[in-house]
Amino acid sequence: HREWFETGKPKSIAHWGEPGGERRSEAASRIDFNRDGQLTGLRCGREPLLDDEARLCGHQGKPQLTELFTERGLLASRVTYERGQLLLLESYWDDGKLRFSEEIGSERRVARQFARDGVLRKQTERRNGQRVLEQDYSERGTLVAEKRWSASAGLEREDEWYLNGQPKRSITYEAGGGRT
Repeated sequence: HREWFETGKPKSIAHWGEPGGERRSEAASRIDFNRDGQLTGLRCGREPLLDDEARLCGHQGKPQLTELFTERGLLASRVTYERGQLLLLESYWDDGKLRFSEEIGSERRVARQFARDGVLRKQTERRNGQRVLEQDYSERGTLVAEKRWSASAGLEREDEWYLNGQPKRSITYEAGGGRT
């Protein structure tokens, strides 16, 4: 499926099925462009199905970093794919500072959120789909709260700190949900 701007430039190129498979409700592979021909969206399939998808989606044997832009031509995000799998996503504020990043591995996922001034405000880590760590940071980037989970026991520990780094509170939970 292809869509075009009135100027004749490509707007969207999509493949709606898997190789040898059924049609899907969402595109298996998709590449979107702005009016200037810059990439604005990318969805990669397990195998390259579209023009340029092999290169953009890391199907050539090495990870591929690709920049995505807004309709106005500003950098919106950077994505890194290898063999069609998303490894890294970074999105940016309009001024070019990092807004969000997510590192995606086979078992581990780390997401970070940043304030407009570039200060890290929140970090969350998941292993095998389960949340294991959540950290909150102050406006100055000081760690102020942390929670840790285990797959077997759920929430294990909560810690809080004052802005000067001194401990404020620490709670350890037992496997049955009680506090210690």
